[in-house]
Amino acid sequence: MKKAFEKFLNIEPNVISEYLAKFLDFHLKRTSKSTVGLNDEQLESKVKETIFLLKLVKAKDIFEEFYMRGLSRRLLLKKSASNEAEKIMVSRLRTECSNEFSTKTEAMLKDLSQSDVFMSEYKSMKGGEMEMLRKNQGVDASFHVLSSGSWPISAQIKDLKMPDLLHTVQKEFEMYYKVKHQGRCLTFAPSMSTSLVFANFVPKPNGNFTKQHQLEVSGLQAIVLVAFNTKEELTYLEL
Repeated sequence: MKKAFEKFLNIEPNVISEYLAKFLDFHLKRTSKSTVGLNDEQLESKVKETIFLLKLVKAKDIFEEFYMRGLSRRLLLKKSASNEAEKIMVSRLRTECSNEFSTKTEAMLKDLSQSDVFMSEYKSMKGGEMEMLRKNQGVDASFHVLSSGSWPISAQIKDLKMPDLLHTVQKEFEMYYKVKHQGRCLTFAPSMSTSLVFANFVPKPNGNFTKQHQLEVSGLQAIVLVAFNTKEELTYLEL
């Protein structure tokens, strides 16, 4: 029975490996309805089910690639249901995946932990969160400093024109980082960022705006929305 099942799974091993990674991504996402009530016992069950199938599939490198893509999106876009669940999953998968996979996933989790400490030091140096909000006109920005060799982040958009305020916030952080870590290169990845935008929509006849709305969007979407603070209409070329 086991041999027959193994043969069946390996008819298209790349597809099976991809779907196994996406299955775990589905259950580890904060936005997934399946994460509601997912306790440690249920999570352990999902891990065992996945590892059982993964043992039979030959294309483990494909699984690793898709799992790391999903992990990076969950962590950077704040879609992970639980950091503790991520750590448990990585530790369980270590037995079936390559040493490179284990090293990179552990480095990813470590990068985020160290970034939290670094950002805390940066905000303290700037006078605290309230002072930064005042200086940055209400923009609350946080940065993750990641090791380039561990994260599956694709090439970034060239010639991206940032809004003046966001550009200033970014430059100030870059200067602080380079003073603290001389000789290191810092490359920003706006395509992997997330933003919470406060938006006022169509005004009422008396000139007052309707209820304020909060929009959870990507960093690139936020850049486009901010451009409409000064103009009602913009062409594609103007953007």
